Amino acid sequence: MLSQHCIHLSPEDLEPALDEMEQIMDQSVMEVKQIFSEIEHSGYIPFEKIKQTILPTLCDLSKDFGIIGFMLTLQRVDDYTYRHSAGVAMMAAMIGRWMKLPEEEIPRLAMAGMLHDVGKLFISQAILQKPGRLLSEEYEQMKLHPELGYACLMRQPEVDGRAALVALQHHEREDGSGYPLGIKGSEMDPWSKIVAVADVFHAMTSKRAYREELPLYEVLRNMWVHAYGAMDPLVVHSFMEKLMIYLIGCEVVLSDGQLGKIVMLNDKNPVNPLVEVEGGFIDLSQEPTLYIEKLFKVETESEE
Repeated sequence: MLSQHCIHLSPEDLEPALDEMEQIMDQSVMEVKQIFSEIEHSGYIPFEKIKQTILPTLCDLSKDFGIIGFMLTLQRVDDYTYRHSAGVAMMAAMIGRWMKLPEEEIPRLAMAGMLHDVGKLFISQAILQKPGRLLSEEYEQMKLHPELGYACLMRQPEVDGRAALVALQHHEREDGSGYPLGIKGSEMDPWSKIVAVADVFHAMTSKRAYREELPLYEVLRNMWVHAYGAMDPLVVHSFMEKLMIYLIGCEVVLSDGQLGKIVMLNDKNPVNPLVEVEGGFIDLSQEPTLYIEKLFKVETESEE
């Protein structure tokens, strides 16, 4: 009908259908799985192959603001390691763009996000796939993966040193409470801080072998609370503000049982927006005992 009215669209004007996006995601996960299998067996990271195959797809997906909601419907426990690597790559690239990083850095940041957990290839599958809580000695083994990933990357002749630092530092925290070195934010590479936020968000909203995914709004509240302390507040704020734009129009249940809909954000406190309820509006930033307990669906799409 648009063509009949001489309205012509380019591919950039079209948003993929959900089933098409799922196919793209599944293909990306399969490619990540194949690449990680190559790394595991040869110890060699095929950077050029990654740049030519999966990286352009992940970077393109990161431009689509709707990918966040789509990803939240696909956090399946199967192939978690590979889905997580693809998801973190996309979200890191997305956050990088929101933070106005130079466009030439975005593919490099996405590469760092994809390889941030490469050290887990050298951790026992029995530990990675354990359905219950890890024992203390198992957890200590798991905590070796940043150093193992860094060592693997630094053995590569074409390595991007910043990607290696991301693998080493993505579990470090601003207040020095992270691992493996316990360094503080001033000692971390800025890319590591971006990947740390993407890593935490994707992990918390994903199903795992030992637990269900956490409710989205619980994750957002948790990350906001830790915006000063564990995570870089600039990265968290950039991420939260843009993500909350996507959630305008969502139906919610408040902690007192009222049903409502997010209608407007508070610039200084985006996780406590203005909510329309029967009979009026509630500004959650002015109601310290009231909060969003459950979030349902996006009714309208918001543009970036």
